[in-house]
Amino acid sequence: MKITSLLLPLLAFAVLAGAAPKKELSDFEKSLIGGASAETQSGEASASESDSTGSSLNEFEQSLATVPSEYEDVYKLRESMLEAVKSKNTTVVGQLADELAQKETRSLIPLKDFESEVIYLDLRMYDRLLDMLVKHYRNLLDTTRYDENPKVIEDDGLFLYVVNRLESRDKERNVYYSVAAQIEGSNLSDEKKRKLEMFLLLRDAYRSDDVGVRVRDLAQSVTNGKDDPESRWIAKSILSPLTRMNMFAYNLEKRAENKEEIIKGKLYTGGFGMNLFFLSGGMAFGMDDLYRSDLFEPEETSINLEFYLQIKRFAISGELLASGITGVNSYSLGLGYVAYDSRYLKVRPYVGLGMPAMILEAKERVYGSLHGEGESESMGEGNSEMYTESLGLTLAVNVDFKFATLFLFSSSSKFFSPSIVGKFGVSYINFEDTFVYGSGVSPFFSLGLGMYLW
Repeated sequence: MKITSLLLPLLAFAVLAGAAPKKELSDFEKSLIGGASAETQSGEASASESDSTGSSLNEFEQSLATVPSEYEDVYKLRESMLEAVKSKNTTVVGQLADELAQKETRSLIPLKDFESEVIYLDLRMYDRLLDMLVKHYRNLLDTTRYDENPKVIEDDGLFLYVVNRLESRDKERNVYYSVAAQIEGSNLSDEKKRKLEMFLLLRDAYRSDDVGVRVRDLAQSVTNGKDDPESRWIAKSILSPLTRMNMFAYNLEKRAENKEEIIKGKLYTGGFGMNLFFLSGGMAFGMDDLYRSDLFEPEETSINLEFYLQIKRFAISGELLASGITGVNSYSLGLGYVAYDSRYLKVRPYVGLGMPAMILEAKERVYGSLHGEGESESMGEGNSEMYTESLGLTLAVNVDFKFATLFLFSSSSKFFSPSIVGKFGVSYINFEDTFVYGSGVSPFFSLGLGMYLW
């Protein structure tokens, strides 16, 4: 009986002692003593019990006794890093980060990238942060980097510190916006500042249109730098997918890439053109006595126009054509053929049939009686009259230099080509009218500007 009475209190004490940790200790504290739970391994229970951090860290040495000896040096390095972080000793933090990186294998992750990010942001170690982010995103989809279930070191005070820092962040905005002023005021070069901004914003690029546009623009500026060793990878893995996300921008990019091929396919297919000629000249043969120069002064037309519709290789044109005779212009219709067309040059010979016209200004009052007519038909001094009772035949060639070819608005198959245009040819003109009479041949040329929609 005495023995039994002694054993019962001892047994009750043992039961109470075994139950106490389950009520009073957090999962994280139990993990440091050796009773790690599945929740502790995931890190979620550790974050929710952050108020126990102080007591947990005091028992850190005890936790080392419960971990395999092969990880003991890693835990010690992480403990030293936590102390260096709290004392803001960036030199030591950098050294310890390098040592932990050397411990990394396919089966062991001694320091997670998100832990490094939090630490580097807190200590404003932006150069190291940029290097880490480049490495992180370059290897993000590398399935051969680690084994299927590598050992992740995360059940210690450093992990708890990082989790608490993450919990204190603004969940509505990307972390970049909270550190943008510090990054802009840092000693980083402008190129590195833009690059760091791009990588920090990248995680939200596909969740926010505004962020996606910003990251795309930053990636574009980075890839424009010929000396950046990451430019090709950024163009392929960041810029290209984001550009495809914006269908309008993507279509513009693909349109630009295929522009020359589209142009080749559109040659000789047809379009609409307009030419405006400012400079004209030439000479006349056989029409020296075309009108009475003692009575009339010809009026010159300074601008000549041409419109044409091209269908395949054929072109129908209408024009106000200058000839080599001073004051003579022709209203004519023409039929042409595109003999040559290329990216920059078009050659279009044509034949035209028209009505040459001449505007004469009388130097003094001229009575019809001079021509055997009644006095009622006359030209008063200073009046002008157009003569159209005539016939003209023109053989000419248009040469267009298309100095630019642009897409027509947002179209991916229609073009607008401004050009410098020249017209060279010869006209046969026959006048049979009261004050103008005669026929002859007139070589001519005209120069101006044109546009072609095709």
